[in-house]
Order: sequence, then structure tokens, then C-alpha cells
Amino acid sequence: MKTSARLRRSAFTLVELLVVIAIIGVLVALLLPAIQFAREAARRINCASNLKQVGIGLHLYHDIHKTFPVETVWGARNSNLQTSILAPAGGSLVAGEQRNFTWIAQILTQMEAQANYDQIDFKRPAFGQLTRDGRRIESMTLPVFQCPSDVKYDQLPHGFAWTSYAGSSGWDQHRRKAFEVRIAGMFPTMYQMSIPEVKDGLSNTIMVGEVGSTAFTGPGDQWNTTGTKARNNQQDAVARSLIVTPAPVLNDDGWWMRKGASPLLRSDGTSGQIWGSYASPHVMGPVYYCHWSISREWPGPGSSHPNGAQFLLTDGAVKFINKTVSVGNNIDPNYGRGDPFGRGGNVWSALHYPQGIDTKTTVSDALRN
Repeated sequence: MKTSARLRRSAFTLVELLVVIAIIGVLVALLLPAIQFAREAARRINCASNLKQVGIGLHLYHDIHKTFPVETVWGARNSNLQTSILAPAGGSLVAGEQRNFTWIAQILTQMEAQANYDQIDFKRPAFGQLTRDGRRIESMTLPVFQCPSDVKYDQLPHGFAWTSYAGSSGWDQHRRKAFEVRIAGMFPTMYQMSIPEVKDGLSNTIMVGEVGSTAFTGPGDQWNTTGTKARNNQQDAVARSLIVTPAPVLNDDGWWMRKGASPLLRSDGTSGQIWGSYASPHVMGPVYYCHWSISREWPGPGSSHPNGAQFLLTDGAVKFINKTVSVGNNIDPNYGRGDPFGRGGNVWSALHYPQGIDTKTTVSDALRN
């Protein structure tokens, strides 16, 4: 009888068990944010390491060629007015000479991806080329170009491998002439930048930034990283291609893409335009424009990191920039953009211009195109 009584006194009651479970639940709830914060901190460190490796690859390329790679090798003849590294004198558009190899494809050797580089024939058009195992070359994926915090696609968008990092093209896709050249970035269209051209200092100029491809909800809104339009649902998403730029030849003077002599195909070989509302997710080359601030619109940069994104400076350093970075006196606050030449406190634009802030050119000059 005494033994039985001792056993009854040492047993847990239902109330005590529920209290213990509640205490454990509270502790888990308190610790979970700390665990999630630690995981994101680790992912952010990994992301910074990726960008650091990209910076090393770009500088190794510069050591060899004395320039950084061109934004995209569009082709031997892209227009009558502009030139390319394949046709210094320009010339008429000729079908079959399009290339569309990204700046990333050009530094694969420097990124310790020689095996990938050897599978590309840069003397032939990109589309139609296959890897050794029979895949299209635009589907080749490199983990170093993907941020671990970025939402993953269920499948490659239209068959294109994607990147979380893109080169800065400046205010828009043109390398503007005369005074307008000041709003070009480190990866302007059809021009190769070199270190001596960075007049504002290597540590003051952004070269590559994050471009988290999560969906946007419209002009001026923050990108939606979790809701029904998030990239994992592949609705209204924008992916930056890794090896091949999936766009028609650029118009010389306009903002829009057009079919030149070489309308491109989807990665599966079917015809049709892959830009605009025809096929979501949208796919563009690995560049972004500082026309928009961080996570404001799809042509600009952004990330899945809280409060900002990471950027590679031209000197090789990696910095985290908060999305509240000053854009000065906004032309349109909904778009998160300010004076295009970096004046009036627009630190954001000024960070993207190798030649520094232009204090003479007017806003109307920049927007006249």
C-alpha cells in the first residue's frame, strides 16, 4: 500500500502536463524568430560571398582584356549606328549573326567554370546550341549566381537559367552620347567599361547588384515576396537570364525592344515574343537600371533580404544598402527615383555613375528620349 501511494504521488496530472506543454510552446515561440534571424544572417553571408566571387571573376577578366565584359554580345551587326566588339564599324542588320551572350557567359573561365565555358561556341548564335548532355546552353545553371534567400522557380522560366545578380546599366539601357554618358553605369549597352573610366572612384561606384525576381504589384509598390503573386507561383515574375539574353535587338533611340533581323525564339524552339504579357514569367538579361530604387519596380534591383539588398562595388567590396537610401527630390515618389544625375541628395543614382555627378545637365535633357 505504501509503494502504491508513492507511485500515485510521483505521477504527472493532466493539468501539470498541459502546463509543461504550454511552457515549451512559449519557449519555441520566443526562440523561433531568433532561429529565423540566424538562418537569414547565414544566407546573407553566403550571398555576399557569391558577390565577392563575381567581383574577383570580373577583375580577373579585366586583368586579361583591360576592360570589363560587355553587357551582352548582341552580334556582329546590331544596327547601322552602333558598334559592337564583333563589328567595330557597325553595319546593316544581318540575320544569323545574332549572339546574345551575357556578360556572365564571358567570365565563366574566371569563375572556375571552364567546363561550362568550353561548351559554348561564341562564334555562333546562342540559340540552338546544346550542351554535351543535350540540353540547350541557356539552361546551364551556376549556383554561385543564385542568392540562397531568393525564392526558387519550380522550373526554369521558359528554359532559361536565372541569376540573382545583375550588372548596373545606369539610368536606362542606353549608353548615351555627349552629356548623357554620365547616366550610364558599369554595364551600358554595347560598350565595355574599364577601370580608368571610373572617375568617381572604384569604391564609390556600384558594378553588380541583387535582382531578386519576386513579383511586383505595379508601379511604385514594393515587390511582393510572399503573397499570391510571389515568384514561387510564377505569376508576373521577372527573371534575369544567366548565359543568354532573351531579347530582340535593341532599338537605337527608343525605349522598346523590337524585332530586328533576328527575332529570337523561346528556349523550347517555338516562335513568338517572350517579352511583355505574352509569357509570364518575363525574362530579361542580367542587368538592372537605377531609374528605380531598391525593390520598387522590376527593371530595378531588389532582394528577398529584409530591408535592402547587397551590391558589389567596382573595387570588389560588397555592401548592403538599405531600401530607404536617399533618392533626393523625387520626380515621382511612387517610382522611388530622383534626379537622374544624382543631384539634390540623390545618393542612389550617384552610386551608379562611374563619371560622378553631373551638376550642369538638366532633368529635361535626361528625359528627352
